[in-house]
Amino acid sequence: MFLFSQVVARIFPPGGGGGVRPIELQLRDDGAGFPDVTSGDGIYSAAFSAFAQVPGFYSVQVSADDNGGLARTLRPELLDQGKMSFSQGSTIF
Repeated sequence: MFLFSQVVARIFPPGGGGGVRPIELQLRDDGAGFPDVTSGDGIYSAAFSAFAQVPGFYSVQVSADDNGGLARTLRPELLDQGKMSFSQGSTIF
């Protein structure tokens, strides 16, 4: 699980071939409401409503970076114990 990452989804709509530019969405884990209701849970969310006028399949690419060194990973063994611990030493109960 990653916290404080910068996560971007690139959505390629159907019917465009190689000439259509992807739609970029910033995914957030800030708990500011729909669609992300819980801050800091490691679930990054965004709402998408720019649907194509032609039927077909969408392709999605998701990328994440360390947000200028701010991102942290959680130690999985502490998740099983009911604690979440940042890899940098801080603990959330």
